[in-house]
Amino acid sequence: MGLFSWIAENESTLSGVAAIIAIVAGIVGVILSPLGAGARSVLFRKKGAPPAQADDGHSSTSNLKSSSDPVNTGDSDQSTTGKSKGRPVVAVLPFNNMSTDEEQGYLAEGMTEDIITALARSPDMDVIARNSTFVYKDTNPDIRQVGKDLGARYVVEGSLRKVGSEAVGERIRVTVQLIEAATGNHVWAENYDRPLTEIFAIQDEVSSGIASALGYAITVAEIDKANRANTDNLDAWGLVARSLSAAFQFNRETSAESVSFARQAVALDPNYAAAHARLASALIRRPVNGFSEDPAQDLADANTAIDKAMRLAPNDAGVLAEYGHVLVFSGRSDEAIPVLKRSLSLCPSNGIAIATYGFALGCNGDYEEALAELTRAETLLPNAQYLYRIYFWRGTTRLAQGDYTAGEMDLRHSLSIYRGFLTTWILLAVSLVQQNKTQEAQAALKEIIAIQSDMLTSDSRNRLSVVFPHGMPKPLRDGMDQLEKIWPEDISNQLLPLNN
Repeated sequence: MGLFSWIAENESTLSGVAAIIAIVAGIVGVILSPLGAGARSVLFRKKGAPPAQADDGHSSTSNLKSSSDPVNTGDSDQSTTGKSKGRPVVAVLPFNNMSTDEEQGYLAEGMTEDIITALARSPDMDVIARNSTFVYKDTNPDIRQVGKDLGARYVVEGSLRKVGSEAVGERIRVTVQLIEAATGNHVWAENYDRPLTEIFAIQDEVSSGIASALGYAITVAEIDKANRANTDNLDAWGLVARSLSAAFQFNRETSAESVSFARQAVALDPNYAAAHARLASALIRRPVNGFSEDPAQDLADANTAIDKAMRLAPNDAGVLAEYGHVLVFSGRSDEAIPVLKRSLSLCPSNGIAIATYGFALGCNGDYEEALAELTRAETLLPNAQYLYRIYFWRGTTRLAQGDYTAGEMDLRHSLSIYRGFLTTWILLAVSLVQQNKTQEAQAALKEIIAIQSDMLTSDSRNRLSVVFPHGMPKPLRDGMDQLEKIWPEDISNQLLPLNN
């Protein structure tokens, strides 16, 4: 509920003075929030005051600068702009104010700065500094020319418009799109529609949502580009992208590919921290999913790789996110939680890191907070291929709580996106047998055997138990006990199909 909505519903209990205090407190809260840096800076500039100071004592605009600025250095070559050759460079143009309200103009500018700040924290791209892109304010530039001028592979443009009326309710509509500069092709677009009365309250939400979706869209576009290219011509960054692509559709074959691409990236650039982190993440999930020929060796190699990554880049948000992932799937979610918190403090809009953090909380028994974080990740990545994992992790958390009905729903959602993930079928069978849906549970078992014919209940139990540092929760243990009673050595083709 927004601040103004709350005041409207409670005005009978608030004095005029108290209402004013609440409004001021709400606005101050937004101005002091991490993603509100852009809103802060433009509001202060509007008043003629100096920029807000960041926690490290520097001005808030200092965080907007990427590792190198092609305009400031006079070099627009992408390969020299990125920290790793071939890594995408992104330019965020000033959002257009499509309304006549001057206040919305300041808001559009602040939102642009917030998105630049959030994207600049990502380890997977370089972002052109604000002072280079704001020269295009109030212009209608050719996107291809912007790409050439700034050395940018992708250009983000957007607009902000006030719609409606006081009679029917005024709203703010934000439109944003991601464009491939060289071709002018649209890669991604989205609209955000919010009540005008809640505009300050939703500043963080919209900026964070856009930044997260943009980051994911850019990653997917780069993966697609890498997969179309000749492997021999790929640099280390491209190999890391291909490793991530293989990890999205997770089975025995793609698991091996993910490890292989990451190993190639490490060999190509032994000092590339992200490559070591990606290798560790690819290795660690093989034992828990039954894809490993030598689980002990994979675990040892994963720890070696993540240790190397952390030595190379101990304060990199992406490396920390992968480190948290490795810890979770090593059964050390209690250790993963502070690591993932650190990653998110550096890059708050990383939806995948938020999802991993939520799963870590669930494995550690903090179910309600886990569900909140996993739902937040789902909101930030509404169209992501990665969603099947988020639904799987949320379903696992609900089953651990003993909520089999809600768990079944999440697991079915996961399977509607990707049906090849064996552990999802196992947990779906657990949720069904605990609800006395025996025939449907047997149909799920049929799917399990089709994926891995030699699968045993002991294998399933061992896989699930790995991620829980305090032991498998009782609802899951009980479910596995019930599943074992109906686990057949051979499943008849006459069984009812699983309803989707």
